[in-house]
Amino acid sequence: MNMEKILKKFETRKIIVIGDLILDHYIMGVVKRISPEAPVPVIEKKEEFYRLGGAANVALNIESLGGKVNLISIIGDDTSGKIVREKGKLTDNLIIEKDRITPHKTRIISNHQQLLRVDEEKIEKINTETEDMIIKKTEKIDFDLIIVSDYAKGVITENLMKRLIKLSKNRGKRIIVDPKPLHKNYYTGVTGVVPNLKEAFQMVGEEGYDEKELVNKIMKKYKTDWVLVTMGEKGMCGREKGKKFFCYKAFTHEVSDVTGAGDTVMAALGLSLSTKITLRESSRIANIAASISVTKLGASTIKQEEILSF
Repeated sequence: MNMEKILKKFETRKIIVIGDLILDHYIMGVVKRISPEAPVPVIEKKEEFYRLGGAANVALNIESLGGKVNLISIIGDDTSGKIVREKGKLTDNLIIEKDRITPHKTRIISNHQQLLRVDEEKIEKINTETEDMIIKKTEKIDFDLIIVSDYAKGVITENLMKRLIKLSKNRGKRIIVDPKPLHKNYYTGVTGVVPNLKEAFQMVGEEGYDEKELVNKIMKKYKTDWVLVTMGEKGMCGREKGKKFFCYKAFTHEVSDVTGAGDTVMAALGLSLSTKITLRESSRIANIAASISVTKLGASTIKQEEILSF
């Protein structure tokens, strides 16, 4: 596999990312003492910043890897939604719902250790009108592949998935999903799914299988062309129809933060598949991308040069 040649093709690929956008908020500081009010650490704040997570992190990684990307998601008309819009990145196809709360995660970190996470969200499924808006936006865009980034925050519904699957098949394009087991019945008929190991067992409804059996059961149950199961420090395993089962070991690294690693996998995998190489070859690139991602803090992006250098 000529890695440089494949990565160069990323620049001609057009990807649509549809799913839940999350605003990631980081408060960085130093702990030097315990509070006299309660047995908890007191953090001296040194830095504070925001990053776009969830489906937005997938889209940003596609962009940083050289691909062309359209992000379709929902935000609220609230403070977090305003911060997202002010970031000015990939916001052209965002739909604003007046009463929706934009998912917002605040992480408080000291010495590379996460001390606390505060989540602000209200999970509500989008209505039919919003589904129609997502489909209309998707229909207007020329694309090579659709990535569905499902964080179960309300954007991905059963009816929307049916319509997206139909649209992609009508155009002869592939649709791949980063799934949530809560919505497992939504994904029947997609091209491929990329669950982590825990999610994979939840999708088949029982444990006790080895990786090969697990992949085969998901493929059969959800009628997909392929399945890739990510396993953290153990790597990833998968298979596509007509080809052999494979596994890649994770590269050993000092892990800084696993936040967003799955998003990086989806971005690298989707771009690679859109160049028409095999799942096995695409997974190799995604495995390298994930290995780079976990060395960085928070939801972060990687570049082609980092993959080649690695």
